[in-house]
Amino acid sequence: MSLGLGLQATHTPPPPDIGHLVPGSLWVCLPAQPYVVPATLAPMLLYVLTGSLVMAEAASATGQRPAHTACQPRALPRFSVCGGTRSVRRLHATPGTQVLLTPVRPGQCTRLLGLPARELFEQLVDAAELLPAAPLVRLHGHMDAAWHAANATHPRAQAAASVWHGFLSNLQRQYHPSDAGLVVPPDWLDTPVPTLAQRWGLSVRQFERRFQAAHGQSLRAYRQQSRCSRLLTQAAGALNQALSWADIAASAGYADQAHLSRDVLRFTGHTPAALLAGVRAQEPALWPFHVSPQVMPRWFGPHGY
Repeated sequence: MSLGLGLQATHTPPPPDIGHLVPGSLWVCLPAQPYVVPATLAPMLLYVLTGSLVMAEAASATGQRPAHTACQPRALPRFSVCGGTRSVRRLHATPGTQVLLTPVRPGQCTRLLGLPARELFEQLVDAAELLPAAPLVRLHGHMDAAWHAANATHPRAQAAASVWHGFLSNLQRQYHPSDAGLVVPPDWLDTPVPTLAQRWGLSVRQFERRFQAAHGQSLRAYRQQSRCSRLLTQAAGALNQALSWADIAASAGYADQAHLSRDVLRFTGHTPAALLAGVRAQEPALWPFHVSPQVMPRWFGPHGY
């Protein structure tokens, strides 16, 4: 499918055995230009099929560079594990760059990668640092073979996703964690913490500790980011309507419009007005916000991007 300005994307649903871990994979052909990647709630697996992505120095909306980030731009490895973030990432795609993106469902990181989301939060890690070398060598070989053997009846995006999902299926069989992580249904996120803790038979402190391990951040911070993500998805889906940011702020539970603006700037790197202007102009760098609210949950999960 086309997302505007020649930007192509194809979503491939996951096989049944890993559907509870990932919502599927998205193949995207990226024009050669800079990208500001919004903050993400969940870990993301990123596989570079062709071309390359260069990550510039990460920066928050205030211009502060997190202490853990490298000072110099660096090319991403072929297979990266990207933790959830509360800050934007700045990338540049070279000509011909095509990638596979696979979000990990909330709370499922340990079942797929063998470590909690907390250990990946705000990190971008070469998969070679986390996984054995032999399976990765086989993965790259099979991906290359599938890519070159693709044809009209079995397109490259489908061929690559088939190999990729087979690899993830094998990967999740390696891990049988004793504490697989706390999975909170999306419609329970606004439930008071004592009530949630009681439902799991935990103390409030135990619940908060387990939630942070499974999601990378506290429930309070997660709620804040999830609210902003859902709001932006809805706003982007209503571009042809007259939008009042003051009304949107009130309906979403923000104290005022300024509060909403600070969240949008922090999590996307843009002011609300600049973000929607870019979406209206179909800027490729804002491609996640071109996706309709109906399709977004299928691609990125129930919490949005």
